[in-house]
Amino acid sequence: MNRLFMRAPVAAPLAPPPRAIPDLPALLEAIEAYQPVFRTEPDAGHRLIASWPVSGGLVATEPRGFLRPADALTLYDIARYTSGDALEIGSAWGLSATILCRAMKARGGGKVVSMEIDPEFQRLTMAAVRKLRLGRWHEMRGGDGFGLLRQAAARQESFSAIFIDHDHRLEASLQACSLLPQLLAPGGLMLFHDFNDRLNETGEYGVYAAVAKMLRDHPALALYGVPGCCALVGWR
Repeated sequence: MNRLFMRAPVAAPLAPPPRAIPDLPALLEAIEAYQPVFRTEPDAGHRLIASWPVSGGLVATEPRGFLRPADALTLYDIARYTSGDALEIGSAWGLSATILCRAMKARGGGKVVSMEIDPEFQRLTMAAVRKLRLGRWHEMRGGDGFGLLRQAAARQESFSAIFIDHDHRLEASLQACSLLPQLLAPGGLMLFHDFNDRLNETGEYGVYAAVAKMLRDHPALALYGVPGCCALVGWR
């Protein structure tokens, strides 16, 4: 059985086949729409996210953020229908944290760990979580992402849903990708934001290159889709 879906406690697996890593020019040609990760009927969280207005291709809601509808719905899926804790690296204003916390609340357990280096973003994220009364599912860890990931790996923590949206430069992306396979639980899923952003082509971003290298270095991992501007990665 595909490890990607072994831990889904609620929904029957959709089990999309692994995909080859598309070359970057092909990725830039079109933005892929949301496809449910698991075979399940939409719940209240899906309906809420789908109802948010969209401006310039991004959801326009509070707290603010830079997520496309497909990003937000996929993020909700990977936390809602896996069974462990969730991790995000880079929380900004708190949009992704609140989506992950909504998923934890909907499935009745687990916590969301946010790793954020900027003290102001830490404050804003915690305020957004509290405003929506989601604080019981949230933990903020302030500091450098790579340092916090090393600490989590040393403690042998594991997460079934991981969202990566921190420093997009190549060195930081490579550092994160060197540790994430140690932190991803069996059946877990990772979502890498801005995988198909055009700044990867200019070298300003290194997300595409880092994820491609991680997949080459870890054959047990595979690419399962490119929803919105994200790469969906999990165990084979």
